[in-house]
Amino acid sequence: MSKFFILFHLVILSSSFINGSIERISMDIEAKRVYKGKSLTSIGTVYFDSQIGLMVSRFLTPQEQIVISTASGEFKNYDVNRNTVSMSQGIDYSSRNSFIFYCLAGKTQDMGLPGLGFVQQGTKIKDGLLVSTWVPKLLDHSEITKVELVHEMMRPIYMGFYNKENRLFSKVYYYNFTKVQNITFPQVITEIEYLSPLDSVVTKKTYSNYKVNNQVEMTYLNYKIPANAKVVDLDKQK
Repeated sequence: MSKFFILFHLVILSSSFINGSIERISMDIEAKRVYKGKSLTSIGTVYFDSQIGLMVSRFLTPQEQIVISTASGEFKNYDVNRNTVSMSQGIDYSSRNSFIFYCLAGKTQDMGLPGLGFVQQGTKIKDGLLVSTWVPKLLDHSEITKVELVHEMMRPIYMGFYNKENRLFSKVYYYNFTKVQNITFPQVITEIEYLSPLDSVVTKKTYSNYKVNNQVEMTYLNYKIPANAKVVDLDKQK
């Protein structure tokens, strides 16, 4: 997976938080990945503290893992059973990049694309939907040459990503929206990544059991990775 798509696939929030009524939020997640007829399901809970831009995800299956991301881009993935941790640092891992942040910060109209170096090329109405096209400012330095963003009733429902061959190589669908306080979230996100014209990976993420502020259990927001955890290469955790 490219660094660009880490920006969209990490389930994270941001300290650049606009809706001050939600200081902390948590939600359960079930992610089912299907590839070549085989499926893998991950179940866990995502926790976020908007005051410091800290996101912690605890996954129980297929193995217990704790994933930590900060607004400054510090990333840690701790394997509980093996007592190993992989680490990285960079804007690609920042907790400022996710659909949840865009919902909370009122950025669903552009889904953070301007911050990723994209400019709007045009808009049109098609079948009652608002379709906008986005292109990178520096075309030669981007693996993505075009993004298509579709809204229905002011809600983002689809993003399509094109490569330098003008081939659609990734789709993201957002649906089954719900309100948490006064913020609207998609409860289901389906991602399709085309590895080749005949080969794809489909990931369906379902979110539920939203909790805010004092309802949020603080154990994992306060979690500290053991000092004796062995540091391993990030690729070995994939």
